[in-house]
Amino acid sequence: GAAAIPIGSPAGVWIIVQQILIGVAMGFSMRMLFTAVQAAGEYIGLQMGLSFASFFDPSSGGSTVVVSRLLYMLAILIFLSVDGHLLLIAALAHSFDVVPIAPAPLSGGGWLVLVRSAGAIFVSGLMLALPLVTALLILNIAMAILNRASPQFSVFAVGFPLTLLAGIAMLYLLIPHLGSFLDPRIAGALASVEQVIRALRP
Repeated sequence: GAAAIPIGSPAGVWIIVQQILIGVAMGFSMRMLFTAVQAAGEYIGLQMGLSFASFFDPSSGGSTVVVSRLLYMLAILIFLSVDGHLLLIAALAHSFDVVPIAPAPLSGGGWLVLVRSAGAIFVSGLMLALPLVTALLILNIAMAILNRASPQFSVFAVGFPLTLLAGIAMLYLLIPHLGSFLDPRIAGALASVEQVIRALRP
C-alpha cells in the first residue's frame, strides 16, 4: 500500500510529484473560468480605448487592463458568494477516492481533456464581451461616417471621450448580469475539474 512506501524513496517522490500534478490540473481547470473573464475585460478595454490604462498585475505576472482587473475581482466575489471555494475543496477531497494514492502512472487522457477545454476561455470571454464590443463597434462606425460627411469634425477630440462614456454606460448595464452569466459557467468549471480527475485515473 501507499503507507508502506517511504517518503524519501524514489517511489515516494514519484507519488508526491503525481499528487502535485493532480492539484495543478484541478487548479488550472478552475482557473480557466477566471481567465475567460479576464479575456473579456481585455476585449472591452481595447474597444473602449483603455488599452493604455494598464498596470502590473502580480497574479498574472504582466500588465493587465483595468477593466479586466475589475471583472476579475467581481468574478472572484461571485465565485465566493456561491460557495465555489467549498465545492472546489469537496472536489479535492473526492479526488483521493477517484485517483487513489499509488505509484501507478497517471493516464494521459486527463491532460488531453484539459487542453481541449482551454478553448472555452476564448468562447466564454467573447460571449461576455460581445454586447459591449458590438455597441462600441457601431459607435465607431457612426463616427467614421460622420467624419467622412464632415471632415472638420475631429474624431480624436470627440470620439475618445464619447467611446469612453459609452463603454462605462455599457459596463454599468453589463455588470448586474455578470452573476447570471457566471453561475452556469462556475458549475461547468467544477464539472470540468471532476472530468479531468476521472480522466487522470490510471
